[in-house]
Amino acid sequence: MEPIRIDEFCQARFVHHLLFSPQGTRAILTVSAAKEDRRGYDHTLWLVNPENGDLSPLPGTENYKTACWESEHTLLFPSEKTDELKALREKGEEITPILRYDCTTGEKTELFRVPYVVTSAQPAAGGVLLCIDYDNARPDLTALSGEERDKALAAIREEKDYQIIDELPYWQNGVGWTNKKRARLALYQGEEVTFLTPKLMDVQEYHVSKDGTKVLFTAETFETVNEHFSTIEEIDLTSGAHTLWLPDGQYDVSGFGWYRDGVLFFGTDKKAYGINENAKIFYLSPDKTLTCVSDPDLDMFNFVGSDCRMGGGQGIIVRDDKAFFIATKGTFSYVYALQDDGTCVPVTGDGGSVDCFDVASGRIYFIGMRGAHLQELYTAGQNETESVLSHFNDDFAKDRYVAQPQYMGFTDKDGVSIDGWVLLPYEYDSKKKYPAILDIHGGPKGTFSTLFFHEMQYWAGQGYFVFFCNPRGGAGKGGAFADIRGKYGSIDFSDLMEFTDHVLACYPAIDEKRVCVTGGSYGGFMTNWIIGHTGRFAAAASQRSIANWVSKSLTTDIGWYFNVDQMGCGPWDDAKKLWGFSPVKYMDRCTTPTLFLHSDEDYRCWMAEGLQMVNALMQHGVPTRMILFHGENHELSRSGMPAHRIRRLREITDWFNAYTK
Repeated sequence: MEPIRIDEFCQARFVHHLLFSPQGTRAILTVSAAKEDRRGYDHTLWLVNPENGDLSPLPGTENYKTACWESEHTLLFPSEKTDELKALREKGEEITPILRYDCTTGEKTELFRVPYVVTSAQPAAGGVLLCIDYDNARPDLTALSGEERDKALAAIREEKDYQIIDELPYWQNGVGWTNKKRARLALYQGEEVTFLTPKLMDVQEYHVSKDGTKVLFTAETFETVNEHFSTIEEIDLTSGAHTLWLPDGQYDVSGFGWYRDGVLFFGTDKKAYGINENAKIFYLSPDKTLTCVSDPDLDMFNFVGSDCRMGGGQGIIVRDDKAFFIATKGTFSYVYALQDDGTCVPVTGDGGSVDCFDVASGRIYFIGMRGAHLQELYTAGQNETESVLSHFNDDFAKDRYVAQPQYMGFTDKDGVSIDGWVLLPYEYDSKKKYPAILDIHGGPKGTFSTLFFHEMQYWAGQGYFVFFCNPRGGAGKGGAFADIRGKYGSIDFSDLMEFTDHVLACYPAIDEKRVCVTGGSYGGFMTNWIIGHTGRFAAAASQRSIANWVSKSLTTDIGWYFNVDQMGCGPWDDAKKLWGFSPVKYMDRCTTPTLFLHSDEDYRCWMAEGLQMVNALMQHGVPTRMILFHGENHELSRSGMPAHRIRRLREITDWFNAYTK
């Protein structure tokens, strides 16, 4: 049996975006995999027959990541960027063809084209409802012709050399520059496009009624600064009547839908635990009376980490007077069902994660990970054992050494239970001495579990102990456990150091002088914090990190609200406090050789954070190195270009080897 290879993840199939047809007779999902040249990913839509579990790829859907159902056998989706579309956009045009795909015949037909960038298309009111990526800074070409239109196109091409910034946020990780861009709803009907939402309203999510006559949506409207509170609104697509269900400024809405005679939504007012507060479930009656029907204190959505998944899908479904949602409890995630009495009960089993799901014929269908197995499609009915329907990853890591996580939970000095695990090195011999790696999750509202994590398994295969835990600040144990606002680097640092002591005491085979530390995002912050507060680690690798809370709160895509919320103050409220919680302040104490990894399109933890750390360590004579990945963002380790992911893992491993082997 051989160890896991550095490029093993390239053999994985990533499954996402499960969506059933209107009557539930069939479903589609997307399967993604690394290209042979490691320069990107291939994506293909697959058809699912829920009656017999048959799955088959849909020919001609290569590189389409998702679609919407038009009928029981036809799909609608915007065309991907063809050479023709790329050429038009180089000239300043924005053209999107809307395609129909027949799942029975495999025939693909262009229905119409619109002069906008369309992100989704769904049948409604005898036409097609479009979600358009609308640029308010761009002149509207639809009313222009002839010489006037040519001049406008020339102005658009010239404007590509400049970027105007006059609002927050002005950029977004994984998206790019967003200044004055909004997601707008429009109805294509009778060869005309009619916009339904205002120019400065940014639609977050929308649902079309079963009869296609209404659309219900959440949106955030702002001119200068987005305060991240949502409205819930409804438009009658036949009469044009508008209903405001939830006014602005009250709740941040994460999921919603028609329910009984009113609207059910998942939301938080952010008053108890700030931006990371767990959502409550509310009902809006026909007269707009608001009632909290459930406060389960569950971490909504899947926070269980892995570097072997990508894509998205549904996390909350409100349909047919029933509500289901994904939530993380302990170290696993589940689909929960809202009961009539307001309780929430899990309807999927233990042992892994639920990544996305749908509901059909009273059954739950979900894409998830179980144990050391990678993503597959599963189904579960009430009081039934889960059944696996797909076999995309049956042969993944076959005949490879996959270390089984050894549970290492403990109670910290404050009496708090902390979950943790250890992976034993390849060909482990308790009589030998081994190096080790402490791996720290991001978030901080994330969680480690027993799922397959490629980077950790690779390090175990290279002869390292790998150990990891869920310190305070993480998900799965309710709002109070996750709340470390104003405490970064204190109780969480203590938990991590106690966990390290616990692991070393339990495994004398670990050479305490050859222990390394790494982490990304919040884990990068904590790595930076650790090297400024202890010299116990032989080497460190800080990924997409935080160095300075002042600079981060004033530069990154979430800085002005998330970072200020987490620190409890802004630069003008208490700059001394922000500096005190900034790892770069303590770099005059650092002696740990440290590698820094950042991406130049990571607008979440911008490269300026890593550059400050490198500058500080070099000035103090500490061995350091930084690698900056061009064209990558905050998701490098999870969905970055495969060749870049391999280079990232090699850089970290070589750095650790240099100081431990």
